[in-house]
Amino acid sequence: MVIFDMKLDKYLDGHPIFDQSKRLLSLCKPLFDAGINFFSHAYVDKNQAFTCLATAPSACEHYFNNHHYEFDLHKKSFQKGEQYIVWDFLHRFGGTKQLEDDFTRRDMGHTFSIVRARESTLDIYHFALPIGDVSKNQFYLNNIHHLKKFILHYHDEISRDPLLARAYQRSLSLSKEEGGFLIENKETPVFIPPLKRILVNGNESHLSLREYECLHWLAHGKTVDEVSDILVISSRTVKAHITNMKMKLGCVNLFQLGMVYRGIESEVSCSDD
Repeated sequence: MVIFDMKLDKYLDGHPIFDQSKRLLSLCKPLFDAGINFFSHAYVDKNQAFTCLATAPSACEHYFNNHHYEFDLHKKSFQKGEQYIVWDFLHRFGGTKQLEDDFTRRDMGHTFSIVRARESTLDIYHFALPIGDVSKNQFYLNNIHHLKKFILHYHDEISRDPLLARAYQRSLSLSKEEGGFLIENKETPVFIPPLKRILVNGNESHLSLREYECLHWLAHGKTVDEVSDILVISSRTVKAHITNMKMKLGCVNLFQLGMVYRGIESEVSCSDD
Protein backbone atom coordinates (compact mmCIF):
# COMPACT_ATOMS: atom_id res chain seq x y z
CA MET A 1 0.00 0.00 0.00
CA VAL A 2 1.33 3.43 -0.96
CA ILE A 3 0.60 6.11 1.64
CA PHE A 4 1.06 9.76 0.74
CA ASP A 5 2.01 12.12 3.56
CA MET A 6 -0.04 15.32 3.61
CA LYS A 7 -0.43 18.61 5.41
CA LEU A 8 -3.44 18.76 7.74
CA ASP A 9 -5.84 20.67 5.44
CA LYS A 10 -5.13 18.38 2.52
CA TYR A 11 -5.30 15.31 4.77
CA LEU A 12 -8.79 16.24 5.97
CA ASP A 13 -10.13 17.29 2.57
CA GLY A 14 -12.33 14.48 1.31
CA HIS A 15 -11.36 12.15 4.18
CA PRO A 16 -13.79 9.20 4.54
CA ILE A 17 -14.32 10.17 8.21
CA PHE A 18 -16.40 13.05 6.86
CA ASP A 19 -17.40 12.04 3.33
CA GLN A 20 -18.30 8.42 4.12
CA SER A 21 -19.48 8.70 7.72
CA LYS A 22 -22.76 6.88 7.02
CA ARG A 23 -20.93 3.95 5.43
CA LEU A 24 -18.67 3.69 8.47
CA LEU A 25 -21.63 3.88 10.86
CA SER A 26 -23.24 1.01 8.96
CA LEU A 27 -20.03 -1.02 9.24
CA CYS A 28 -19.89 -0.31 12.99
CA LYS A 29 -23.56 -1.13 13.62
CA PRO A 30 -22.71 -4.25 15.68
CA LEU A 31 -20.80 -2.03 18.12
CA PHE A 32 -23.51 0.59 18.38
CA ASP A 33 -26.17 -2.08 18.88
CA ALA A 34 -24.10 -3.30 21.85
CA GLY A 35 -23.98 0.18 23.43
CA ILE A 36 -20.60 1.45 22.19
CA ASN A 37 -20.86 5.00 20.82
CA PHE A 38 -17.40 5.55 19.31
CA PHE A 39 -14.86 3.49 17.38
CA SER A 40 -11.57 4.38 15.75
CA HIS A 41 -8.60 2.61 14.25
CA ALA A 42 -5.20 4.32 14.19
CA TYR A 43 -2.20 3.06 12.25
CA VAL A 44 1.38 4.33 12.52
CA ASP A 45 4.06 3.10 10.12
CA LYS A 46 7.82 2.83 10.55
CA ASN A 47 8.29 6.45 9.42
CA GLN A 48 5.88 7.78 12.08
CA ALA A 49 3.24 8.45 9.44
CA PHE A 50 -0.19 8.39 11.11
CA THR A 51 -3.52 7.52 9.53
CA CYS A 52 -6.89 6.66 11.00
CA LEU A 53 -10.58 6.05 10.43
CA ALA A 54 -13.20 6.86 13.05
CA THR A 55 -16.87 7.49 13.73
CA ALA A 56 -18.15 10.82 15.15
CA PRO A 57 -16.97 13.23 12.40
CA SER A 58 -17.65 16.37 14.47
CA ALA A 59 -15.46 15.13 17.32
CA CYS A 60 -12.81 14.04 14.81
CA GLU A 61 -12.74 17.48 13.19
CA HIS A 62 -12.06 19.00 16.62
CA TYR A 63 -9.47 16.28 17.28
CA PHE A 64 -7.48 17.15 14.18
CA ASN A 65 -7.86 20.92 14.31
CA ASN A 66 -6.53 20.93 17.89
CA HIS A 67 -3.69 18.54 17.00
CA HIS A 68 -4.87 16.02 19.58
CA TYR A 69 -3.29 13.30 17.45
CA GLU A 70 0.06 14.48 18.84
CA PHE A 71 -1.07 13.50 22.37
CA ASP A 72 -2.94 10.25 21.74
CA LEU A 73 -2.03 6.68 22.71
CA HIS A 74 -0.22 6.03 19.43
CA LYS A 75 2.50 8.48 20.56
CA LYS A 76 3.53 6.03 23.30
CA SER A 77 6.20 3.38 22.75
CA PHE A 78 5.01 -0.19 23.17
CA GLN A 79 6.80 -3.49 23.40
CA LYS A 80 5.98 -5.90 20.60
CA GLY A 81 2.75 -7.75 21.21
CA GLU A 82 -0.90 -7.14 22.02
CA GLN A 83 -2.03 -5.08 25.01
CA TYR A 84 -5.32 -3.81 26.40
CA ILE A 85 -5.57 -0.32 27.92
CA VAL A 86 -8.37 1.09 30.10
CA TRP A 87 -8.12 4.88 30.01
CA ASP A 88 -10.05 5.29 33.28
CA PHE A 89 -7.02 3.79 35.04
CA LEU A 90 -4.64 6.44 33.64
CA HIS A 91 -3.79 9.77 35.28
CA ARG A 92 -3.65 12.04 32.24
CA PHE A 93 -2.38 15.59 32.01
CA GLY A 94 -1.62 18.28 29.43
CA GLY A 95 -2.67 17.65 25.85
CA THR A 96 -3.69 14.05 26.61
CA LYS A 97 -6.13 15.20 29.30
CA GLN A 98 -7.54 17.84 26.95
CA LEU A 99 -8.07 15.14 24.35
CA GLU A 100 -9.97 12.94 26.80
CA ASP A 101 -11.95 15.89 28.21
CA ASP A 102 -13.07 16.95 24.73
CA PHE A 103 -14.47 13.50 24.03
CA THR A 104 -16.05 13.30 27.50
CA ARG A 105 -17.97 16.51 26.79
CA ARG A 106 -19.42 14.70 23.78
CA ASP A 107 -20.55 11.80 26.02
CA MET A 108 -17.82 9.48 24.73
CA GLY A 109 -15.72 8.10 27.56
CA HIS A 110 -14.43 5.04 29.42
CA THR A 111 -12.16 4.44 26.44
CA PHE A 112 -10.77 0.96 25.96
CA SER A 113 -7.91 0.38 23.52
CA ILE A 114 -6.58 -2.77 21.90
CA VAL A 115 -2.94 -2.21 20.95
CA ARG A 116 -1.04 -4.36 18.46
CA ALA A 117 2.61 -3.34 18.29
CA ARG A 118 5.00 -4.84 15.76
CA GLU A 119 8.70 -4.19 15.17
CA SER A 120 8.06 -0.98 13.25
CA THR A 121 4.29 -0.48 12.96
CA LEU A 122 1.41 0.06 15.37
CA ASP A 123 -2.33 -0.60 15.21
CA ILE A 124 -4.64 0.74 17.92
CA TYR A 125 -8.39 0.16 18.10
CA HIS A 126 -10.33 2.52 20.39
CA PHE A 127 -13.82 1.89 21.79
CA ALA A 128 -15.85 4.29 23.95
CA LEU A 129 -19.10 4.21 25.91
CA PRO A 130 -21.60 6.84 27.09
CA ILE A 131 -20.42 8.51 30.29
CA GLY A 132 -21.21 6.69 33.52
CA ASP A 133 -18.96 5.38 36.29
CA VAL A 134 -15.83 3.25 36.07
CA SER A 135 -17.88 0.07 36.51
CA LYS A 136 -18.75 0.47 32.82
CA ASN A 137 -15.32 -0.97 32.05
CA GLN A 138 -16.75 -4.36 33.04
CA PHE A 139 -18.48 -4.28 29.65
CA TYR A 140 -15.10 -4.65 27.94
CA LEU A 141 -14.10 -7.44 30.32
CA ASN A 142 -17.23 -9.35 29.41
CA ASN A 143 -17.04 -8.69 25.67
CA ILE A 144 -13.37 -8.71 24.67
CA HIS A 145 -14.01 -11.68 22.38
CA HIS A 146 -16.77 -9.77 20.57
CA LEU A 147 -14.57 -6.68 20.18
CA LYS A 148 -11.78 -8.73 18.64
CA LYS A 149 -14.23 -10.48 16.35
CA PHE A 150 -15.47 -7.05 15.26
CA ILE A 151 -11.88 -6.07 14.36
CA LEU A 152 -11.76 -9.07 12.02
CA HIS A 153 -15.08 -7.98 10.50
CA TYR A 154 -13.85 -4.38 10.21
CA HIS A 155 -10.75 -5.28 8.20
CA ASP A 156 -12.76 -7.63 5.96
CA GLU A 157 -15.21 -4.85 5.13
CA ILE A 158 -12.53 -2.20 4.61
CA SER A 159 -10.71 -4.49 2.16
CA ARG A 160 -13.91 -4.69 0.10
CA ASP A 161 -14.88 -1.02 0.30
CA PRO A 162 -12.65 1.29 -1.79
CA LEU A 163 -14.37 4.41 -0.48
CA LEU A 164 -13.55 3.67 3.16
CA ALA A 165 -10.15 2.21 2.24
CA ARG A 166 -9.11 5.66 0.98
CA ALA A 167 -8.53 6.58 4.64
CA TYR A 168 -5.45 4.36 4.59
CA GLN A 169 -4.01 5.91 1.44
CA ARG A 170 -3.18 9.21 3.16
CA SER A 171 -1.24 10.08 6.31
CA LEU A 172 0.10 12.78 8.61
CA SER A 173 3.67 12.93 9.88
CA LEU A 174 3.80 12.82 13.68
CA SER A 175 6.18 15.19 15.44
CA LYS A 176 9.18 13.51 17.03
CA GLU A 177 9.92 16.50 19.26
CA GLU A 178 6.47 17.63 20.44
CA GLY A 179 3.47 16.04 22.08
CA GLY A 180 3.45 12.53 23.49
CA PHE A 181 1.03 10.42 25.47
CA LEU A 182 1.08 12.35 28.75
CA ILE A 183 0.26 10.30 31.84
CA GLU A 184 1.57 10.39 35.40
CA ASN A 185 1.80 6.61 35.68
CA LYS A 186 5.35 5.32 35.35
CA GLU A 187 3.94 2.30 33.56
CA THR A 188 0.73 2.22 31.55
CA PRO A 189 -1.68 -0.18 33.28
CA VAL A 190 -2.41 -3.17 31.07
CA PHE A 191 -5.87 -4.70 31.24
CA ILE A 192 -5.76 -8.50 31.00
CA PRO A 193 -9.21 -9.99 30.35
CA PRO A 194 -10.04 -13.58 31.24
CA LEU A 195 -9.44 -16.11 28.49
CA LYS A 196 -12.48 -16.89 26.37
CA ARG A 197 -13.19 -19.95 24.30
CA ILE A 198 -15.25 -20.28 21.14
CA LEU A 199 -17.77 -23.10 21.30
CA VAL A 200 -18.30 -24.71 17.90
CA ASN A 201 -21.96 -25.62 17.66
CA GLY A 202 -22.53 -29.19 16.57
CA ASN A 203 -19.07 -30.13 17.81
CA GLU A 204 -17.92 -30.79 21.35
CA SER A 205 -14.64 -28.95 20.70
CA HIS A 206 -13.74 -25.44 21.74
CA LEU A 207 -11.36 -23.08 19.98
CA SER A 208 -9.40 -20.54 21.95
CA LEU A 209 -9.91 -16.93 20.90
CA ARG A 210 -6.40 -16.90 19.41
CA GLU A 211 -7.04 -20.15 17.51
CA TYR A 212 -10.23 -18.64 16.10
CA GLU A 213 -8.34 -15.51 14.97
CA CYS A 214 -5.72 -17.65 13.25
CA LEU A 215 -8.43 -19.72 11.57
CA HIS A 216 -10.20 -16.57 10.37
CA TRP A 217 -7.13 -15.15 8.65
CA LEU A 218 -6.07 -18.51 7.20
CA ALA A 219 -9.55 -18.99 5.76
CA HIS A 220 -9.22 -15.54 4.18
CA GLY A 221 -6.12 -16.57 2.28
CA LYS A 222 -3.36 -15.32 4.60
CA THR A 223 -0.12 -17.28 4.92
CA VAL A 224 1.32 -18.41 8.23
CA ASP A 225 3.83 -15.55 8.15
CA GLU A 226 1.09 -13.01 7.35
CA VAL A 227 -1.07 -14.28 10.23
CA SER A 228 1.99 -14.03 12.46
CA ASP A 229 2.42 -10.38 11.52
CA ILE A 230 -1.28 -9.50 11.85
CA LEU A 231 -1.66 -11.05 15.32
CA VAL A 232 1.86 -10.11 16.51
CA ILE A 233 2.80 -13.67 17.41
CA SER A 234 5.55 -15.92 16.11
CA SER A 235 5.14 -18.16 13.05
CA ARG A 236 5.90 -21.10 15.34
CA THR A 237 2.93 -20.17 17.53
CA VAL A 238 0.65 -19.90 14.48
CA LYS A 239 1.78 -23.37 13.36
CA ALA A 240 1.11 -24.73 16.86
CA HIS A 241 -2.43 -23.30 16.76
CA ILE A 242 -2.97 -24.91 13.34
CA THR A 243 -1.83 -28.28 14.69
CA ASN A 244 -4.15 -27.97 17.70
CA MET A 245 -7.11 -26.99 15.52
CA LYS A 246 -6.56 -29.91 13.16
CA MET A 247 -6.68 -32.27 16.12
CA LYS A 248 -9.76 -30.62 17.64
CA LEU A 249 -11.72 -30.38 14.39
CA GLY A 250 -10.61 -33.65 12.80
CA CYS A 251 -8.89 -31.96 9.85
CA VAL A 252 -5.74 -33.08 8.07
CA ASN A 253 -4.93 -29.95 6.02
CA LEU A 254 -5.57 -26.21 5.72
CA PHE A 255 -8.21 -26.73 3.03
CA GLN A 256 -10.30 -28.79 5.41
CA LEU A 257 -9.83 -26.18 8.16
CA GLY A 258 -11.08 -23.55 5.74
CA MET A 259 -14.15 -25.62 4.91
CA VAL A 260 -14.89 -26.10 8.60
CA TYR A 261 -14.50 -22.35 9.16
CA ARG A 262 -16.99 -21.53 6.42
CA GLY A 263 -19.43 -23.98 7.92
CA ILE A 264 -19.20 -22.71 11.48
CA GLU A 265 -18.50 -18.99 11.03
CA SER A 266 -22.13 -17.96 11.31
CA GLU A 267 -22.76 -20.53 14.01
CA VAL A 268 -20.08 -19.75 16.57
CA SER A 269 -21.07 -18.79 20.07
CA CYS A 270 -18.93 -17.89 23.01
CA SER A 271 -18.54 -19.92 26.17
CA ASP A 272 -17.13 -18.73 29.48
CA ASP A 273 -16.44 -22.29 30.61
